[in-house]
Amino acid sequence: MKKNNKPENSNSGCLLIIGLFFGAVIISIFLLYTNTFELRSLDTAKKLLRGHKTSKATALLENVKLQIKNKNPELNFLLFYAYIEGNKLNKAQNLLHNLDKISLDEMIYFQKIINKLNLQGEDHMVYELLQKSQELNLTEDFFINISEQKKSIINESSIIELGMKYLHHDQIAVNKLKSHLIRRLLEVEAYLEEDDSSARAIKYLEKAQKLAIQIQDESFEAEIHYRLGRAYKNAKDFNKAREHLTLSAKLGNKYAEKLLN
Repeated sequence: MKKNNKPENSNSGCLLIIGLFFGAVIISIFLLYTNTFELRSLDTAKKLLRGHKTSKATALLENVKLQIKNKNPELNFLLFYAYIEGNKLNKAQNLLHNLDKISLDEMIYFQKIINKLNLQGEDHMVYELLQKSQELNLTEDFFINISEQKKSIINESSIIELGMKYLHHDQIAVNKLKSHLIRRLLEVEAYLEEDDSSARAIKYLEKAQKLAIQIQDESFEAEIHYRLGRAYKNAKDFNKAREHLTLSAKLGNKYAEKLLN
């Protein structure tokens, strides 16, 4: 009785198929690992940053940036944040120009970055970041909070004015910023008056006057004209002093009336 012999190449064919199958699986796993490498690295970096392990997070992000070819806005922003946290401001500055528009997902980091740069006096970086933050829908209170951290009225004014441009589509918010800046200018003027700095006082009061006219607030206008009258009087310019005191009196300021009598 004859035995049925299988073709000699049958086993090798099966082995080839199995080999191709496992090869495909290995390649798929490798591609999956490669494609998720960036995402996993970002998640790890975030955990390191939350744990205040800034140097490790920075090293990891820099390594990822070197390995990937495609531009990743989230990676750039997270690395920028790591540089700020690590006080590597020169590297942060170089990376800042390459940042895209900042998204809502980055708001937590954005707030911390702004606060830190603001306190360190890195105004040029603050301004550039704010200009890239149109998608965050920042409110007037955000700009007021940032301005209040400034050490000079000039820098305060710059932040508030930037807020006015940012919120130009919302007139109510813009008017709130203008009212806040008027109050701050008047507060600063009160200190200048004590120091007998008439020229600087007049400069700030005139700026406040323009803002008061824009928001059509007669109570502010009356107070500002009154203070301008006193400032010009201290500066020995009695004609301008009387002019402003008269305008203030017409707007109902009783103190101005007394000075005119």
